[in-house]
Amino acid sequence: MPDFSRTAPARCVFSVQDLHGRTWHSWQPGKEEPRPLPSLRGIGSNVRISPSGEHIWWFDDLFGDQAGRWRRTPFEGGESVDAMPQAPSGGARGLVLGMTGTAVAALAVPGVGHEVHLLSPGGECRNIHSGEAPVQAAGLSADESLVLLLHARHGNARCPAMQVLDTEGRTIGELWDGVGRGLETYPQLASFSPVPGDDRVVARHERRGRTGLLLWSVRTGKVTELPLPLPGDVTGGFTADGSALLIVHTHRGRTGLYRYHLGSARLEEIENRYGVVESVTSLPDGRAWYVWSSSVSPPAVLDEDRSPVLGPVTGTAVEAAAHAVPQPFETRTAAGPRIPGWITMPVGVPRPAPAVFLLHGGPRAHDGEEFSAEALAWQDAGFAVVRVNYRGSTGYGCAWRDAALGDVGLAELQDVNAVRADLVSRGLVDADRCLLAGGSWGGYLALLGAGLDPENWACVLASSPIADYVAAYEQEPPILQAFDRAMFGGSPSEVPERYRRASPASYADRVKAPLLLIVGNADTRCPPQQTRGYLDRLRARGADVEFHLVQGGHGAASGHDELHRLRLQLDFARRKAGTREVSP
Repeated sequence: MPDFSRTAPARCVFSVQDLHGRTWHSWQPGKEEPRPLPSLRGIGSNVRISPSGEHIWWFDDLFGDQAGRWRRTPFEGGESVDAMPQAPSGGARGLVLGMTGTAVAALAVPGVGHEVHLLSPGGECRNIHSGEAPVQAAGLSADESLVLLLHARHGNARCPAMQVLDTEGRTIGELWDGVGRGLETYPQLASFSPVPGDDRVVARHERRGRTGLLLWSVRTGKVTELPLPLPGDVTGGFTADGSALLIVHTHRGRTGLYRYHLGSARLEEIENRYGVVESVTSLPDGRAWYVWSSSVSPPAVLDEDRSPVLGPVTGTAVEAAAHAVPQPFETRTAAGPRIPGWITMPVGVPRPAPAVFLLHGGPRAHDGEEFSAEALAWQDAGFAVVRVNYRGSTGYGCAWRDAALGDVGLAELQDVNAVRADLVSRGLVDADRCLLAGGSWGGYLALLGAGLDPENWACVLASSPIADYVAAYEQEPPILQAFDRAMFGGSPSEVPERYRRASPASYADRVKAPLLLIVGNADTRCPPQQTRGYLDRLRARGADVEFHLVQGGHGAASGHDELHRLRLQLDFARRKAGTREVSP
């Protein structure tokens, strides 16, 4: 998604992920072709353009080791410099930039905690906030006098509160909705009104059992909830001209885009067809560009006329590839809740078909109508592809998103097992040829399922997973430790039994299915070291396990690396489950 300046003609910066890795480009749409920025490097997408369009800011964290620094490069090209030389190295926790040169960066500093540093237009850099609780820099007022932070001082990193400081670090306003209710902003759009003199902040709230939007006047404390006639969850932010809000609406796997006109309270539909809006940004004049995809259309940047701006748009007619369109389903359970999900059947394979249960990461995420090359590759390999929006998934209201907190890991697998039994009873999938696969949180659930439900799975494939939860907690960065404490109700020393029940290592002796484990050598989110004890136990009992330590962090560093990981999985499934060979 391009990040735009506020100037006209517009300047922006965007990235492209190809077979060789991620590359960044500067661009003035309508005036020049995109220009590569070879000096930018790293493994993340932390690249921003200054509102004036003069500089490109990027986070130099090549190895993903939480020891990076913000650097600054002229838009027209030239040498990069350390943008905040007085600030410590750390992990990026948000950057907001002002028109006159003010910059605010939040950092997770190893061994110290969380700090917020402000760079003034004159070049002075100073620390305006320090603390142990996670904090994120989320906004800067139009006059550059107020700084918006999201923080977890109330003890729940999943449900942040909001605090506004002045440039000296003094608190001007605070907003907290209470235990279990978070306030968040949309990172691609302005959270502070860009109109001079307007101190309103737009935030996503959780006051009505689903997410909604509110406007908070910082100095008066007035809060106004927006009455949006949309089912499901919403988020969004200000347009660059301040006249409206751009609203991303998610409901049962589909995502739409709307404009809410602040003067008239009129809601205007921009995008609501089959598919998903993956992100949105605002041009200086208030128009929207957004990333859209569907199961048959790879992601592309579109303008408001749905015309492609960046990237290809193919297969927009769903009928052209109907076999690739996932079908929604709901599995009824004896306890009452219906478990939502999607299934895509393979072409030319008799029913019941072999099936791969692809578990999404997060867990605060969901599967829907978006493009998934991984799902298409598994379908081509002869598998039914099942994606379950288990408890903990987003897009189905706050209660469903938080329903797994009392039984982390086990609740999600109960849902997956219920869906498996349901699809087997319908004659869609073969009970003896069900595979369990996932990455990140999905990889963790796959490993947990391998030990908890060993009879259900013909083989298990886990990429970038948690294998030993206690060891992972000790090795992961502080921000993830805070999220774990919020999920489990404490640390491993405080609630050891909850971590033991949720850890795949606790069930390693019960694993029966062939198991593939893929881990990135530079992964800081699910560190490779925490898999060693788990692997040793499997190998000691002669289990059928393959382990691959591959290049990259918590995800592939390049397209080649991503294809390598996918080939490892498809080849393992072909050998262990006897499916047909494909060449992705």
